[in-house]
Amino acid sequence: MDKKNTSPSLEQYPQFVHEALQQNDLCSAFKVRPKYQQINYLRWINSAQKSEIKIKRLKQMLKELRNGDTYLNLPIS
Repeated sequence: MDKKNTSPSLEQYPQFVHEALQQNDLCSAFKVRPKYQQINYLRWINSAQKSEIKIKRLKQMLKELRNGDTYLNLPIS
């Protein structure tokens, strides 16, 4: 069976993530990341049970997008 990447568009991401990306002018930085990174970021943020942890993870993602040199605390080349 052929599986296609059916990841959601940016507008379909959780509202708080979409708003944070817009407010920080990081939509483009997010969109240029590979699809697997986009999906993993969203899953990682949403897998947190507590809202405080979701916010902490969101802030880490925003920082990594802003700096452009890490992905989930791992250096990217």
